[in-house]
Amino acid sequence: MFVVGPTAVVFSGGKGETATPVRDLDVGGMGLTRRITHALRGTGCSQAFVAADALHYMAPAALSRDAKNFDVTIVPTGSPIDLPEQGAVFLVPADVLIDQRAFEAMQVDVALHVVATSPRDPSIIVAKVSAQWLRAQAPVLLDHATFERLISGVRDSAKIIDVQTLDTYLASQRRAVPMLWQRVRTRAEAKLAFTAILDAAQKGVQDWPAWFIHRPVEHWITARLCATAITPTQITAIGGILGLAAAWLFARGLFFPGLMLGLAIGILDGIGDKLARVKLISSPIGEIEHVVDKGVEYLIYFSMAYHFSEAGYGALPYVMAGALILFHFADEVQLEFFRRMSGKFLCDASPFDRRFRMIAGRRNTQIWTFLPFVLSGAWFAGFCMICIYGIATFFVHQWRFVVNSRRVLEDTSPVFRATFDRTSVLKKRAKEKKETPTWETPPDPESRPAE
Repeated sequence: MFVVGPTAVVFSGGKGETATPVRDLDVGGMGLTRRITHALRGTGCSQAFVAADALHYMAPAALSRDAKNFDVTIVPTGSPIDLPEQGAVFLVPADVLIDQRAFEAMQVDVALHVVATSPRDPSIIVAKVSAQWLRAQAPVLLDHATFERLISGVRDSAKIIDVQTLDTYLASQRRAVPMLWQRVRTRAEAKLAFTAILDAAQKGVQDWPAWFIHRPVEHWITARLCATAITPTQITAIGGILGLAAAWLFARGLFFPGLMLGLAIGILDGIGDKLARVKLISSPIGEIEHVVDKGVEYLIYFSMAYHFSEAGYGALPYVMAGALILFHFADEVQLEFFRRMSGKFLCDASPFDRRFRMIAGRRNTQIWTFLPFVLSGAWFAGFCMICIYGIATFFVHQWRFVVNSRRVLEDTSPVFRATFDRTSVLKKRAKEKKETPTWETPPDPESRPAE
């Protein structure tokens, strides 16, 4: 059998053909087996074998519904599987929530046989073995007795990876996310696993409204939407419609209802992101959704400018809105450039940047800053405030971009460090001053002793 990527064997059968198979419990709106196959696919696996009797109530297509270049083969528990002749094979128990990062660590490890475990729960074991070794252990069935036999046969000679020592920092989450590594055999354990998944979906560095106000609301709503058929794309579409409605209300001068919709959009945006991470939904139009979201935000600013221009402020509101959008766009460009250069977001580059992210002028902070001005009736003053707020944020980010880019380049390029030090004007002048001798007043020739 020719296989492009590693193969996975998911031992979901019981301890015998007549034994009760592993229950494919629902965890966050999807079966645990599907979560396992999704994580395996993320590591480059091209095929997975799953016991049929463990999925008697589930259509096999559900496991590979969105799995491009990933084949899920449903096999009777008591039948031997047709293994590949070469390559790596993952041995995976079906009753465990396993972090994809554990599979990735085993995949990149050059050792022939690797076992991942954790002192926190040493009973949870996942292994990577060679296809040649596994074929020699025939017959390979998909029950747990076979899994235990294979693990005991390879564990003493395999390299052991402690999952607790793996790097837990995720750039997409802007924080260290604990490893998902726990048994799921009962509904109570499935509930605990879902709580861990939901907590892992939370981004770490956010603005103050998103962290202190939106976060608990997003958490509560996302937990309930996971059991429904609602998708993140639908949430984004609802947010876009509310954004257009908010823009229309601002253009008509109805600032309070428009502001309420603006606040709701920020919460919906967070719900859509969390729902996508919890339900493992990746949309091919994700980047387009981000562009649409920004477009709606900019439309709101121009709608405010339209109202104030019609109210007698002339072209000034348009100039201010245009400047705000221009600096916002320039800020997005430098932030994205730094992310691609360093692998980190600028807002997570240092303790100062993390603190500044809490108050930086973004959509959430600007909308909430606008609220007291709307309540007090100082609408135009509030509009001026959020424009200045956003523009000032760009200049702070530009300063931090230069500082953090230098640190990144100095850490990764000795040539840059040497060149930077050599061409520094201040350091050069200090060095010249240090090396210049201090000339004393020449002695009087008449005071010299006679030769």
